[in-house]
Amino acid sequence: MNNSQRSRNVPSEIAGRWIRAIAIGLQIGLWTTCGSSPPPVTSVTSVSISMALTDPSSTSSTLTPLSASTGATVQFAASVNGTGNSNRAVKWGIDNQVDANDTSLGSITQAGLYTAPSVVPYPATVIVRATSVFDTTKAGFLALTITSPAEDWPKFRRDFSNSGVSGETSIRSSNVSQLALKWKFNTGNQILSSPVVATVAGTRTVYVGNSNGTLYALNADTGAQLWSYTVDQVGACAVYSLGCTLNSSAAVQDGKLFFGAGNAYVYALDASTGSLVWKNQLGDPNLGYAVYTSPAVYNGLVYVGVASQYDEPCVPGQVLALDESTGTPAWTFNTLDQSTCPGGNCVGAAVWSSPALDLRFGTVYVGTGNPGETCTPPTANATKYPDGILGLDLSTGQLKSYFAAPSNPDVDADMGSAPILHQTSTLDNCAGTDQTLYWLSIASKDSHVYTAPRGASGLLADAQQIVRDPSQFIGSPLALPFTQSQACGQGSRQVVTAGNYIFAPAERGTLIDLQQLGNGQTSTLGTILPPPCPAGDLCLQWSSPVAIQDVVFFGGGDNNLSAATSAGSPVGRVVWQFPTQGAIISSPAISHGDVYFGSLDGYVYCVSVNGQ
Repeated sequence: MNNSQRSRNVPSEIAGRWIRAIAIGLQIGLWTTCGSSPPPVTSVTSVSISMALTDPSSTSSTLTPLSASTGATVQFAASVNGTGNSNRAVKWGIDNQVDANDTSLGSITQAGLYTAPSVVPYPATVIVRATSVFDTTKAGFLALTITSPAEDWPKFRRDFSNSGVSGETSIRSSNVSQLALKWKFNTGNQILSSPVVATVAGTRTVYVGNSNGTLYALNADTGAQLWSYTVDQVGACAVYSLGCTLNSSAAVQDGKLFFGAGNAYVYALDASTGSLVWKNQLGDPNLGYAVYTSPAVYNGLVYVGVASQYDEPCVPGQVLALDESTGTPAWTFNTLDQSTCPGGNCVGAAVWSSPALDLRFGTVYVGTGNPGETCTPPTANATKYPDGILGLDLSTGQLKSYFAAPSNPDVDADMGSAPILHQTSTLDNCAGTDQTLYWLSIASKDSHVYTAPRGASGLLADAQQIVRDPSQFIGSPLALPFTQSQACGQGSRQVVTAGNYIFAPAERGTLIDLQQLGNGQTSTLGTILPPPCPAGDLCLQWSSPVAIQDVVFFGGGDNNLSAATSAGSPVGRVVWQFPTQGAIISSPAISHGDVYFGSLDGYVYCVSVNGQ
């Protein structure tokens, strides 16, 4: 089947939906042709890859994608085609591993025994490579999709890429209409932050904060309260109608819970008991300092940003890496370069989006906010680094790259969404090549979504506008991987391209759907439009969408959590809605077949198939 023949409603295009009915213990082999022994090899023509589902005579075509569950082991075998030499050895490897110590994509021995990772990677497809020892220019590839029956969701949008894509298989378009309330919990105040779910001391726990500064730990299965913690009611945020709000979603790592607050503190709590481990105030809230970013915790460091309290007044922004054990800053980057300020005392460039960590290239990315002239009271504008995308070295905080949105004095160009990291690839099993391209996407309040290539030096080129909408973009985009394939050469060999369906939540209440091909090119496919909002309500779409299988979940100002198909004709359709009594700004979390989200009505909701 070539690309033009394949439609979006073919289930095999959706990452994670490949051949799920494979029995436990299945061996996937790269087999030689049955019959007499092949002749010796003097020149390698190819490394043949074919697969047997139950035995060598039950084969499927080259590069037909298969699934393996997290932690599973799979035995591979390979054959080398050629004549005149007996050297048929291959060297096994996994494409796109960061280094020899990287186990995020699993591991493989030189005997071909593959062990899947314990957590579903993003993207979920792993490329196993067999390279001829005799002729290292010849290689064969096999694509394997990693799935999980159940997994945690331990930070905002699940992972360091801010993907929002679940590796579970329990919810899909065929059963999403059966989702029903499992439990709900009243926190007593509006919920703007997103829940996270982690297994701590053997208990699956949901962590979510509300707008009066109280963070709750709830049993993920029953909704029963385990404990709560109320942040320091200090500074200007204490007199706001919403109090010292918790816009920051928590992150769970090494038995600790990390989050920021409107009082400019970052907190670390014992995730089991809620007892304080440390707290660090990153600025004076009386002067307008706040922490709204959702932390990312990696390799002993907690990455956060410093923001302004709704720009009244503004403060100079910062990005910090705090020591996980003590909260002491390991490095600080000032997102406002005062040397570029005409008066030498500018404000702005706040960081209220959540960082994305590019572990492959050692970079932390954040978006920055408005320059000083938009603040109350206003100041002159510094030229660096408002309304842009910063790429900083993970270890040192040194600036790698900077992109600024096009200047327009009449447009608010805040990069308020969290950046997402994604990739595309083209795998040619005829040529024995596999090219992967790496991307960053971010949404801006200037009504555009931007995409840029990334690498070791940060962003490799200026970000390009890939979509525009009459309203603003505030919620983070979603990149849902898909694959396409076409035959090449002789036999069943194929060229496989991996791209993304990108969903951008526009403030006016819609999801704009784009397609990104293997070469990185993007095009707009259409718009997913939920039913109209209730009379008198703002139909805002600030909730960052998440996905599982072929379903995308998103909340909105219509007071509903909605589910839309990520494929089909017309492009996407709303197939399920769950009503609440308030707008849903919270981004959902998916864990163990349950969907968790908060509402401005003050409730945390858990829905599951048949409410079970």
